Amino acid sequence: MFLIDQTLGRSRRRDEAQRAAPHRASCCALTPMRQIIFILMLITLAACGAPAAPVDPVAAGGRAFTIQCGGCHAISEVGSAALGPRLDAMVARANATPDPAAWLRMSITNPAAEIAPGYRPGLMPISYGQSLSPAELDALVAYMLKVGG
Repeated sequence: MFLIDQTLGRSRRRDEAQRAAPHRASCCALTPMRQIIFILMLITLAACGAPAAPVDPVAAGGRAFTIQCGGCHAISEVGSAALGPRLDAMVARANATPDPAAWLRMSITNPAAEIAPGYRPGLMPISYGQSLSPAELDALVAYMLKVGG
């Protein structure tokens, strides 16, 4: 009986507090259901953001070339041919094949498959197949075909 009275006493005190400040209890208290609704609204608002601008593969490939290739190779007027061959001739060879993009992709990921005249094997790193994502590799190939061909 004492436990029931004590529980009822708490309920009565809570009811009295809510009657004394009804605006506080009704609008500011985040019940679990209100918390869930609030979180769902935030997620919905975040999903309604502006769509991402499409990435220009040639521009992305230009950035990849500058970062990954331009220190050793040049293509058109970009980069330095200090260590490796100019890639204009490589793009010309690729354009003579049935699938230029596939040939360039193979040449980048497996540089020992064909060595440019005057250069020795093992000079170019063989890790580009692992270090470049497929999207980066496609962008780099698109850039080389556009600029070098």
